[in-house]
Amino acid sequence: MGVDVTRYDRESLLNYASSVRLPTRQFEVVLLAVRDGLSLADVADQMEIDVDTVRVHLRRVRRKMRADAARV
Repeated sequence: MGVDVTRYDRESLLNYASSVRLPTRQFEVVLLAVRDGLSLADVADQMEIDVDTVRVHLRRVRRKMRADAARV
């Protein structure tokens, strides 16, 4: 099962990740977890990183997305 996000969140995250320059790792996490629907554990395995690191990357992208939206 993929990351638990609503359809709106999923579309917003994918649009945001495609439109800004994210660090490579963050972009890869968004693609694997959100676009491809991989679980956090599967993303971690595929990227050879810790599950907590996957969570941190997703949290940072969401935080950056909210901060950028607040500036508009």
